[in-house]
Amino acid sequence: MKVIFADVGQGTCQIILTGQQKAIVIDTGSSPTIVQRLLYLFSIQKIELLCISHSHLDHSGGASAANGLLVSYEKAIDRIALTVDSGTLKSDFLRLIHSQLKNGSLRSEQVEVIDVKEKPRPLWSRRETDTILTAIAPLGGHTLSALTDNNPNASSAVFELRHKGSRIVFSGDSEYAQWRDLLRLRNGTPFQCRVVTVPHHGGLMSGTSDDLEWLTTAAIKSDIVVVSVGTSNQHQHPRQEVIEAFSRQGAHVLCTQITRRCCSDLESCRPGVIGGFSYPAAASSKPDRVRKKSSSGSRNVACAGTIAASLSEDGIEMERLPDHKMGVDRLVSAGHSPACRVPPKP
Repeated sequence: MKVIFADVGQGTCQIILTGQQKAIVIDTGSSPTIVQRLLYLFSIQKIELLCISHSHLDHSGGASAANGLLVSYEKAIDRIALTVDSGTLKSDFLRLIHSQLKNGSLRSEQVEVIDVKEKPRPLWSRRETDTILTAIAPLGGHTLSALTDNNPNASSAVFELRHKGSRIVFSGDSEYAQWRDLLRLRNGTPFQCRVVTVPHHGGLMSGTSDDLEWLTTAAIKSDIVVVSVGTSNQHQHPRQEVIEAFSRQGAHVLCTQITRRCCSDLESCRPGVIGGFSYPAAASSKPDRVRKKSSSGSRNVACAGTIAASLSEDGIEMERLPDHKMGVDRLVSAGHSPACRVPPKP
C-alpha cells in the first residue's frame, strides 16, 4: 500500500493506493488533472471511497469539474463521504451528486454525510494488513458552527489512517476549535503521528499565537508534516510562524511547492528542491516564461512535489526523505532561508 500526497498546486489531494487497482481519494484539488494522472499511472480502475473534507473549491473542484472524478469514474466509485457546511448547497460537487442520484448513476446508500460522535467513525479497513481509515471530525457542533458562521473550515473533516500502530492524519482545513474538542474527547492525549498534513495549507486558522503553540506542542506530535501549497498563492501560505512552530517541535516539514519566503530566486530551484519528479505534479520543470521578468511571480516550483509514503510490515516510511533534507541544505548553503530551518527558541 502507498499514500500519495499530490502536488496539485494551491489545493489538497491525497490518494491511498489499496491494491488490486483500487484507491481511496481524499480531496481532489481544484482541477482533476493531477489526480487523474496519478490514478492512471497506478492503473486505478475503482475508487473504493471518495472523501471530500469540505466544500471549498481547492478541495472539491477536481471531483465536480466537467471531466472530474464524478464523471470520469462515474460507474467506478463505490462510496462517497462528504461534510455539510455553508457552501455545500451551492457547490458544484453537491449539484453533480444530486443529479447522479436522480438519474440513477448513484444510489442513496453510496453517499454518506460525515458526522462523528464521541468515537472515530470507521470508513474503510483491511484486517489482514492491520489498516483502518476513520473520520475523527467533524462533530455535530462543528457542523452547526460552520453553517451558522458561514465558515466551511469550521466543519472540515479530519481523517486518520492507522497502519501497524502508526498514524497518518489528514487535517483538511480544520481549525483550533475542532482540535480542542478532539483533545478533550481523548482526555488531553495528543495525536502521536508518523505524518500529519498541516491544516489550511499552513495558513492562519481562527485563533492566536497561543493556539498555534498549543496545537504544535500539546495537540499534534508528528515526525513529518506535509504542507500542500502553491508557489504563487495569494494567501501567504504557508505562514512563517506555522512552519517554524512545527519545525521547533522536531518535525520534518515537506511542502509540495516552494514560495519566495523560502527562496528569493525561485527559478533557481526548478525542477524542485528535491530534484526531478517521481510522480505527476502541478509543478513544472520548465522556466516560467509568463512571468520571467520577476522571480517573485514564478509559478508551480516544486519543493518536494508529489510526496509518497509506503505502508509495509515495518510501518509507514516516506519516500525520498533524505533527498529532501539534502535539498534544503543546499538552499541554506546558497544563502536562502527556508522556513523549515529555524534556530531553536532562546
